[in-house]
Amino acid sequence: MKTTIPVNERVTYLKKSLIFEGAPEETLRQIALEMNPLEIAPGQTVFYKGDKAENMYVIVKGLFKIHDGENILNIMEDKGIFGEYALIGNNDRTASVTCTHGGMLLTLSRSSFYHMLKNNLDITLALMKSLVFRITSEKDKSEKLLQNILPYEIAEELKVKGHVNVKNIEYATVLFTDFSGFTKISEQISADKLIEELNYCFTEFDNIISKYGIEKIKTIGDAYMCVGGIPLENKSNPIDVSLAAIEIREFMKKRYQEKSKAGINYWKCRIGINTGHVIAGIVGIKKFAYDIWSDTVNTASRMESSSEPGEINITESTYHAISPFFECTHRGAMEVKGKGAVKMFFLNRIKPTYSSDDEGICPSKELLNHIKVLQKK
Repeated sequence: MKTTIPVNERVTYLKKSLIFEGAPEETLRQIALEMNPLEIAPGQTVFYKGDKAENMYVIVKGLFKIHDGENILNIMEDKGIFGEYALIGNNDRTASVTCTHGGMLLTLSRSSFYHMLKNNLDITLALMKSLVFRITSEKDKSEKLLQNILPYEIAEELKVKGHVNVKNIEYATVLFTDFSGFTKISEQISADKLIEELNYCFTEFDNIISKYGIEKIKTIGDAYMCVGGIPLENKSNPIDVSLAAIEIREFMKKRYQEKSKAGINYWKCRIGINTGHVIAGIVGIKKFAYDIWSDTVNTASRMESSSEPGEINITESTYHAISPFFECTHRGAMEVKGKGAVKMFFLNRIKPTYSSDDEGICPSKELLNHIKVLQKK
């Protein structure tokens, strides 16, 4: 084969392929020997959208644009690789590839690839092993991603059934937070700093609620929404959510103090909680999301907007569920948009009897054991 490209260099290119990744070095050397060099002139289109995918290509030098005829979808530079799936399929190209300044490619045809597989069992077995590993790895990644988007039980139901049944849950506790002064402060800092700080806060919120088995539903701007008692129903959820709320409030209080000492204007957190019936399910077929609906959800949102900076505002239903274990202050009946007068309470702390610290932030072993009992009911 007349080419100045050493075999070892070709092997390096092949290792970047999704198909050949993880294949043994000797297998890649045999494949590399079958590849052919191809000089590409400036402006030359290697293949067009709709062409049969007969070859894979490795860029040795040059700049190539992937486009649909009008829009540039990607730019590939030196040492890039594309079209590898042409070797195991016969689909039409979904985009065109054009060289911008001239370059060189190494090509491998599907027919040559199949000939190697047919006549060399070692290559076939090595690539099958590599592909199986790749497929398994990608499957694991997709499952982890799905479980990061959805509750584990819901993700499993979706995989088995292809859909998720709507669920009526009679006893759940919904929590909303938002940041007082967020809009004004967000206008005073860069977008990068704003997102960085939101991510810092919400990541800590995620860590806190995970400790208590609470399910995050979503964030909307500076608002954070989660719910206890779903998808696995339990009787402990008002206590779980209250404990998480106290920790969130304490975290935000310390963050506010840190920023204030540094002379930085910072927001305070308002929290609202309500307990009652919710409907849970998945909406949409693209970017679908696990969500909840009901008057309980709407009221929890109203509790947050009716709260005060640095306070946890709860409804009467939540108060009755947690009052044996937590100290609360009755605020009286207050007007709520669309609901009239609603009794509200500020959740202050865990009662000393059930707290392992003087501030009433950390639950005692007795309270944690009680939660375990409620979770089994």
